[in-house]
This record gives sequence, C-alpha cells and structure tokens, in this order.
Amino acid sequence: TPTPTPTPTPVVMTWNFMGTYTCGGCYKDLYAGQYKYCNGYYAGATKTGCDWVGGAGCTFSGGGVAGLSACGYLCDQEPGCNYFTFYSPSICNLHLMSNCQITGTSGEAYQMVPFTPTPTPTP
Repeated sequence: TPTPTPTPTPVVMTWNFMGTYTCGGCYKDLYAGQYKYCNGYYAGATKTGCDWVGGAGCTFSGGGVAGLSACGYLCDQEPGCNYFTFYSPSICNLHLMSNCQITGTSGEAYQMVPFTPTPTPTP
C-alpha cells in the first residue's frame, strides 16, 4: 500500500498588539481611499509606484471598517501588509513596510505574525 501524503498544516496570520502609536512610511489609508507615501521614498516599503498621496492606480473607494478584526483581516489580504494601525471606532491604516517606523501616539499598532495551528494527532 502506498504511504499517504501528509496534508500540509495551513499557516494562519494573526496579529500582536505592539503599543499605542502608529507606524510611519508607506500605508493604505482605508478611510481616505488612497495609498500614502508609497512613491519609493521610504526604504523598506513593500509597495511603490504611487504618488506621494494617491496617484494613478493608487486610489479606491474609501470608508470605515467594522472594527479591529476587520482591520486585521484586510491587512492579511493586502500584499506586503506587515503592520496595521486601528483607530476606534472604524479607522484602519495598513502599513506596507518591512518594519514599523514608530511615529505618533494616537493609534493601536499591531504586527501581523504567522500562527501555525498544532495538528490534532491521528489515532
């Protein structure tokens, strides 16, 4: 009998609270509907090709988000999002930077981290 191929354990992203501040550099401002500072100026930016604020292909329909969990989910879905800042009740910025350049003291900053669930042993 052939040996069964093990099913890979999925990697799930979760987030860790870092502190009451925000991260500088390139970010996606979900409320304003535009990418900000994603023009290549900041080293470590995971997105470039925009103007200093917005630009061709760097604007979208803005609006609030439905809480912290929605903000974390949107960061997980955005390529290059490693951090996000949530401002209660509905403001969310997705930081498209390889590291968090701490700036300001007004939001709740979170870092995306991989979480691999422990597989349940098969009897």
